[in-house]
Amino acid sequence: MGNGLKQLRQARGWTHEQAAEAMGVSRGQLIKLERGERRLTADYIRLAADAFGASELEVLGTPRAVRLVGKVGAGAEVHLFDGDMSSERIDEVEAPPGADEATVAVIVEGDSMFPRYLERETIYYRRADAAGDPAGLIGREVVVRLADGRTFVKVLRRGSGPGYFTLDSYNAPPMEDVVVEWVVPVKWVKRD
Repeated sequence: MGNGLKQLRQARGWTHEQAAEAMGVSRGQLIKLERGERRLTADYIRLAADAFGASELEVLGTPRAVRLVGKVGAGAEVHLFDGDMSSERIDEVEAPPGADEATVAVIVEGDSMFPRYLERETIYYRRADAAGDPAGLIGREVVVRLADGRTFVKVLRRGSGPGYFTLDSYNAPPMEDVVVEWVVPVKWVKRD
């Protein structure tokens, strides 16, 4: 399992020996911890956090912030700032537990998703999770990109035939028999 030890060590310009000494472990132990060959226990996490002057989340490889890629507005449509695949950081929000570099966020604007989501809440997803059959996400809250380029936060339902889906809302009529480009599950919601 990946962690942030290598990145923390390299950011400080430390060799394996220097980092191992700072943590109070052997060079071999450090290398195995970096590679994920040895389990990163709570004790190792604390040692690394102290040695690198980092948070425990950083040791685990969890970023402190993720890219904010858009806002969810009327009809639960996501209005992307510059496309969710942009490498440019337009804005950032606090990272949720378990986030990685592929995690992005959208902010709820208005009451179009009431009562499920309230204004200023943050919805997190991973665009990298879009591989696979969307049918596996039937009944779940998802971020979905339609074939026409629009993006929504909805509940995915089966459509009238193969390749078609119905998108349910909490506060709007369903969008029936749409063709999707990609679908990913909502991973986490930060309540305001």
